[in-house]
This record gives sequence, structure tokens and C-alpha cells, in this order.
Amino acid sequence: DGRIRAFDKDGQVRFNSEQPVYYRPGVLCVNDQYVFAEADYPVTGEHKLEVINYTSGVARQEFNTGFDIASIIESNENELILFGNTNGNGKIYSYFINGNYGIDRHTIYNNTIYGAVATDNYHYALATHGGLYSYDVSSNNLIPLDLSGSVYSLEYDDVNGIFFANAGKKIREYDAISGALLSTISLQDSLLAIRLVYSK
Repeated sequence: DGRIRAFDKDGQVRFNSEQPVYYRPGVLCVNDQYVFAEADYPVTGEHKLEVINYTSGVARQEFNTGFDIASIIESNENELILFGNTNGNGKIYSYFINGNYGIDRHTIYNNTIYGAVATDNYHYALATHGGLYSYDVSSNNLIPLDLSGSVYSLEYDDVNGIFFANAGKKIREYDAISGALLSTISLQDSLLAIRLVYSK
């Protein structure tokens, strides 16, 4: 039904997006003010970014991206970095909340972006069909780190400065600053995703 909900640890509903809507929500990003949602409109084929007020669930605005969103990452209180795909190419966009507009920052031709993680406000690691990349938004510089095989998802350990790459039946650990490969763990089965859980 297109509903987006948030629950607390006791299972109580803390957020409900307004109804009705005519899109299927996908990738999400949340801060104290807004819920940002990928919106796929099946009837029209449009791909949009919905900006929804966090407490009320009422939509503030929407932006037509024109591409499938793989990751939404907040850069600062006014800017999001969008990673996605269109026509067989990976896309990197900046979206600005105030003004409701976007800037096309980079295209990765003949490649698919599966996801991205931020190591700080300017540097991102990208999981792609072609391998692992680093992207510096301040210089708009895309750097290949490991093109030995596809990377399907990433998880960042900001405590230890390491990111983990899902390479199918392998987990690869990389140093977040240098991009150097630290270790590889082989598995019997393919991974869907990697999640970190910290214990106090």
C-alpha cells in the first residue's frame, strides 16, 4: 500500500507516512527532520525521491530523479548523495532539500551500482558489478580500488576504520583510508548482506 512505518524496540509505531500514495517505496534514509524514500511509480514508470516530514508523515516535496536509486546518504543538513542506475550506467547525484533540485555529479558507464557507504562527508565506497570504487565528492573523483570481481553490498565499521565488501561467496575487509585489502574470508554460501552489531 506504499506505507512507510517506523517502530521502536518495543514494537510500538513511531512513524506512519500519509496515505494514499501511488508509488512503491524502496531505499530509505532518515534523519531527525525527514524520511527520504525512493518512490517507484509502476503506472507511469517514474522514479522519484520523496521527502516526508518525520513526525507528521506528511510529504513535503518530491524530486524526479529519472533513475533507480541504490543508496541514499545524507551529506549535510541540506544535501543528499544519491547512487543509482539508468540505461545500463551507474549515476551519482547530489540532491538539495532547500530548492528541491539535483546536480548530476558522475556517470559510471556500462556498470551497475549496487550500493554505497560513507566513510565521512566527502568520501564514499561503492559496490558495483565491476568491482569496488572510492568516490570523493569534493573533487568528483572516482578511483577503482579492486576490480577483481563484483561487489554486491558494503558495510562500514567506523569504530575500526574498516569496510566489509560482500563479494558473493567472499567477505573482503578493506582499510577505509588507504583502500588496501586487509583480509578475505571464503564462505560456502553466497551472501545477501553484511550487518555489524556492536556490543557494549
